[in-house]
Amino acid sequence: MARRYWFRQKRYGYGATPVTWEGWVFTVAAAVIVGVGLYALSNGHGPLGTAGMMSWWIGLIVVVVTLIGTVVVTKAKTEGGWQWRWGGPK
Repeated sequence: MARRYWFRQKRYGYGATPVTWEGWVFTVAAAVIVGVGLYALSNGHGPLGTAGMMSWWIGLIVVVVTLIGTVVVTKAKTEGGWQWRWGGPK
């Protein structure tokens, strides 16, 4: 069975862009999860504050884990991997 990729390499720069519905759903879901984590970060007073300290740490963990997981899955689901590109033929 052929492996189905969700992303393709960007034409310029580094990384990938979604090309299937699975890639788009994954990208939107990751953005929503990061948004929720950033909201938790914005409601906390930081590691030196007392109120909301737990939500601040949870928000930070959610953001970091989601970003790392997104990079790992995106790299695994990109045809040809990631590398810096300067354009070239389509």
